[in-house]
Amino acid sequence: MNLVEEWDSTASQISVFTGRGTLIESQGPCWFYGSGSEHSSLYQYQLYKAKNIYMGHIQSETPYYQPVPVAPKPFDTQKAFPGDPTFACKDGKDSCKTAWALRVIDSSNIYIHSLGLYSFFVNYDQTTCVKDYNCQDRLLEVKGSTNVAFFNLFTIGVPEVGNGAGNAIIFQNDTQR
Repeated sequence: MNLVEEWDSTASQISVFTGRGTLIESQGPCWFYGSGSEHSSLYQYQLYKAKNIYMGHIQSETPYYQPVPVAPKPFDTQKAFPGDPTFACKDGKDSCKTAWALRVIDSSNIYIHSLGLYSFFVNYDQTTCVKDYNCQDRLLEVKGSTNVAFFNLFTIGVPEVGNGAGNAIIFQNDTQR
């Protein structure tokens, strides 16, 4: 047996929890190129009261362990930052209590080219969620913002790309998955 086989046979799953990914509050102008933010419990990217932001080729993955525990756990919501998501589910199910890939909140003049927002697992399992597009409910939220544009949005594992102004962005029959 070589060293790699021996190590793999004794490995165990370890969860490391981080609360927040990349928070951008700049009034800009700012340019972000080729960034990645992954596996945080609340969000991977959040633009909060930001202005004049350009982002190109951003990539995110939501936590593999969610929804066990559901967001925002294991973190204390009493110590929330302004603009943190609340994870209130309208249907009473926990499927919406998963980290956001990208949130644009109370921001303006936001332009993002080429977004890879991915969800691959439910409690470390991807047996059916990737092929059934139901690893989590949604990945993207735009709220209270103006002049926001996304170009070349790529996702996996979700039936609803995101929402904004109370409207869901849902895959259609003519949308490639």
